[in-house]
Amino acid sequence: MATHLDLEEQEQLDQLKAFWKQYGNLITWTLTIVLAGFAAWNGWNWWQRDQAVKAAAMFDELQRAADAGDPAKTAGIFNDLKERFGGTAFAQQGGLVAAKVQADKGRSMPPPRRWAGWRTRPGKASTRRWRVCASRAFWPTRRSTTRR
Repeated sequence: MATHLDLEEQEQLDQLKAFWKQYGNLITWTLTIVLAGFAAWNGWNWWQRDQAVKAAAMFDELQRAADAGDPAKTAGIFNDLKERFGGTAFAQQGGLVAAKVQADKGRSMPPPRRWAGWRTRPGKASTRRWRVCASRAFWPTRRSTTRR
């Protein structure tokens, strides 16, 4: 009876070897890709959190300068915030704080697009299309009543 179990175990082992020979490479690559994707996702989330923490610290400094009422220091900190963390919500919020300080001191401000921290590349076709669509959505043109 012991030899019967040994033969059955041997068959199972041979089946496992055949399965691994057929699908082992696929399983290994799938696991590698899934784990690499998981690591990349965690790395991206870590980087986003790190950027948000740094932007929050700079925004706090901007808020302190705005509370002190120093427009030059506020503008300098905002320019740093805009350059380093222009894609965060803190840059947009900082633009509003800096604009308020500038307005309270009676100074003129650049156009709102620059102060909001928008990142656009002039000359890029997709940016031009976006601007045209946005301008049509927010400022519709008059339609002529004449027919062609």
